[in-house]
Amino acid sequence: MRRRPNLSSILVVLSAVAVSIGLSGCWAPLVQVAEAVAEDSASVAGSVVESVHHDSNHALEDKHPGESDADRMERCNSLVLQAPSVIELRNSANGAPEYRELNLEGSFDAAKWTPVTGENTGAEGWQPAVNFLRMNFNPPLTDAIPKTGSCFLAYASTDVVNTADEDRINSMKANFNDESGTFEWNGRSYQYATSYALPCYRLP
Repeated sequence: MRRRPNLSSILVVLSAVAVSIGLSGCWAPLVQVAEAVAEDSASVAGSVVESVHHDSNHALEDKHPGESDADRMERCNSLVLQAPSVIELRNSANGAPEYRELNLEGSFDAAKWTPVTGENTGAEGWQPAVNFLRMNFNPPLTDAIPKTGSCFLAYASTDVVNTADEDRINSMKANFNDESGTFEWNGRSYQYATSYALPCYRLP
């Protein structure tokens, strides 16, 4: 299985380039009790997802009005299993665009978005996004970055080679905005979608 390139490695290369250029009967009561317990469990799990999200410092834009707790739990659990790659974009204090990569880590009831840090990032994972914005995004990302606060960009390869690739694309479509764009890197095609909120789980 080929390893997915991440944006950190992409941007390191770009920076270098920039520099160089039914049951019945007696069993029925037991079945009813089991069903009631299952419904209560789904409700509690859904409430956990909801409460975890409401602790976030980013308000959720609900693209699923009327979604039941059970459906939300299923969607968010699927996101933990096959999350697309996600980055956060914002303007720094001096007005320059910057970004950081985010990973979704943890179990279903305790997952959280976590900034990725490394040699080229600050303590919270932020780094300049100048070269990133020069990538061939269609449509461009410049207008997507708000004057205050952050926006989030999810992306996944459209060169599907296995079901995991399909799952990441479906997860992106289910949890981020419907409008999307494309870009290419190193001979592979990617689809991206933006949002002004993270789905399901909090960002510390």
